[in-house]
Amino acid sequence: MATVLRGGTAVCRGDWYGRCGRCWRRGGGSGGGTGGRAYAIVLGAKLVARSGFLGRRPAAIVGMGVILRGETMHAELIGRAVTDRLMQVGLRHGLPVIHEVLLLENEAQAQRRCLDRRYNRGLEAAQTALQMARLVKRLEGSKPAQ
Repeated sequence: MATVLRGGTAVCRGDWYGRCGRCWRRGGGSGGGTGGRAYAIVLGAKLVARSGFLGRRPAAIVGMGVILRGETMHAELIGRAVTDRLMQVGLRHGLPVIHEVLLLENEAQAQRRCLDRRYNRGLEAAQTALQMARLVKRLEGSKPAQ
């Protein structure tokens, strides 16, 4: 799912977030899913970076999700792949892509990081995206003529 925030930041989030959606309306939060759902965050980020969203190119993208560890290495492998691909999207399209796909042990940790005001990683990611978008705009405006 993609959402656009004030300032032109696109947020691509997974579906775990839907279970604590009230958090997003309060200004923060994160969510995601397992396996393939986490990969969907990367695809969403790529499509938004390439084609824009609602007719506009975003100033930044936030990839938000939660991957819960299981008994195998599967979660770590997914987390590493998502991390690498989100970085590639940012570099390829010249956009700040803020990585907020959390690899956590259990749903209690996810609730804490999504809903607790002291540890709200989604809110931190949104703030970082807005700061980076402003920085990129300022740096691009100071480029010497070619």
